[in-house]
Amino acid sequence: MNFTLLSAVSADTDGPEQRLEHYDMGMDVFVSASSVTTGATVQLQAQSPNGDWHDLLSATQAAIAADGFHGPFHVPVGYPSVRGRVSGRTDGTYTATLLARR
Repeated sequence: MNFTLLSAVSADTDGPEQRLEHYDMGMDVFVSASSVTTGATVQLQAQSPNGDWHDLLSATQAAIAADGFHGPFHVPVGYPSVRGRVSGRTDGTYTATLLARR
């Protein structure tokens, strides 16, 4: 199943929480970027049981500095909630999709 984490985002922001309790066979993140010169950090985050959000992608994976399609980035399973996050944005528009399998 596909979940939209970020949709045509052009500012630093957190995407909506996506509930994934029944998806435990793998997750892949895909990022599409346009109008990028220097870019942004586009991160997948998981929520811990106490409500904190933690990064799942490495710094290298999350650094988007060019137009185009980035990924897939395979991430561990077992998180009940995830979201996308854009930070450090200087330019560009970003869309992130999560493919989760059960």
